[in-house]
Amino acid sequence: MENNMQAMYALIGNEKIEEAVSAFQKNGTEDELIEVLETIRTRMNDGGTVIVPIEKTSEDSSQREYAYLSGMSPEEMDQIGGDVYLKIRLNGGKQAVAAFTLPEETSKGPDAEMKPVEIRGLLERIFSFRDVDGIILNPWTREKSFFLEKSLIQLLLQVDEEAKKEEEKEE
Repeated sequence: MENNMQAMYALIGNEKIEEAVSAFQKNGTEDELIEVLETIRTRMNDGGTVIVPIEKTSEDSSQREYAYLSGMSPEEMDQIGGDVYLKIRLNGGKQAVAAFTLPEETSKGPDAEMKPVEIRGLLERIFSFRDVDGIILNPWTREKSFFLEKSLIQLLLQVDEEAKKEEEKEE
């Protein structure tokens, strides 16, 4: 129960991501894109989480095969305890891991088991999935939906690393 409360607490602030995405969806300017990425970076550094739908795999020998076919190394499968992130095929054929900013968003799509995942961990882990092109935030609500391609994720993580180095220089 305590872990569940901590996970719910870590969602507080994610409405800022939804607000930034909504503004970007309306106008699509470069400044609004930067604001979306900066908001995600801020939430990541605040220890924020998102909710990720997962598929459970069996614990038999097919688990390793499933891990490989889903783009995960066996080590990755072990790290997430047998959970496999639900992937969605997007228009244009790209495939993305689904993630939700708030619990209300999870109920708008098909039923699935949900798991809170730290934003930083999800962003870093996405590069180990060979068959995934990025992360789709809130895929069921157009005005709150945002596709983070791997190139944007890499840029976001790079900017974050550079900002941390600058902060260390100033100290």
